[in-house]
Amino acid sequence: MSETELSKEDAVTKKDNEEQVKKALLDPTKKRKAEDEIEIDLKSSIPLSKKQKRLLRRGKVTLEELNAKYNIDPKSIEEYKEDAEKKKSGASEKDAQGEESTINTPTGDESGEVVKKKKKDENKYGVWIGNLSFDTTKDDLVRFFIAKTKDNEDEKSRVTEQDITRLSMPRVAAKNSNAMKNKGFCYMFFKNVEQMKAVLELSESHLNGRNMLIKDSENYSGRPDKDDLVAMSKNPPSRILFVGNLSFDVTDDLLRKHFQHCGDIVKIRMATFEDSGKCKGFAFIDFKNEEGSTNALKDKSCRKNCRKAIANGIR
Repeated sequence: MSETELSKEDAVTKKDNEEQVKKALLDPTKKRKAEDEIEIDLKSSIPLSKKQKRLLRRGKVTLEELNAKYNIDPKSIEEYKEDAEKKKSGASEKDAQGEESTINTPTGDESGEVVKKKKKDENKYGVWIGNLSFDTTKDDLVRFFIAKTKDNEDEKSRVTEQDITRLSMPRVAAKNSNAMKNKGFCYMFFKNVEQMKAVLELSESHLNGRNMLIKDSENYSGRPDKDDLVAMSKNPPSRILFVGNLSFDVTDDLLRKHFQHCGDIVKIRMATFEDSGKCKGFAFIDFKNEEGSTNALKDKSCRKNCRKAIANGIR
């Protein structure tokens, strides 16, 4: 084959390849090959991206700066300006409506303060009523106090149903029954201090088989101290004291020194690991009598650190 024929054949093959490439580019279903080339005009304008719009809203860049750097499409700039104007006008309308509404109605904060003040006033003159019969109802209490105060010389101290601003009586379901019974106490609030004092004077009055105990709702005397572990304990007194949350390097001697001022210690039983012989974190201290363990529970110094943590879990 001559050189002329070869060159003609190459030209035909090249032409066929170019036509195939054009067809492939026109067909969106076919993937483009690596050798296919796409022409991009770097000088053409581009629309504003979401990031650029966000930066514009925050005032971190200006349109002039973006346009100088990226050659932004003028149409995109106009659209952004229109959107900004619409949002601005919408916000101003809302502000105007908000101003009108604030003239006629109180703000959320103000209404909240009013509600708080109202609740505080309602709870100002209150009593706690305990040792109630579990069958006693709210109506029983209301009728009782109305009847007991209706003959008072001071009219302000007379209690009526309208003078009781709030009556809170927690209830639970009775055992083996669907009936609801009170928990043995309630809170009652009045309009004035005279009514509250009149009801306080009725403490130890008999109602439904019980002598009621009535105290000021703000009087917390008689409650056990949170730090008094003896009063808080549900178990009866014992001469054996459980000590928990111990450091692993605590020894019998260290425990003995720490609790020796509480009373005579008969023995200390400390749980230890078999391999190392170190403390597992808890121990039992047997005192000669109950007084020793009770003293340890009452003494706050026994719960303080003695080489890391020693007795935070005393029981």
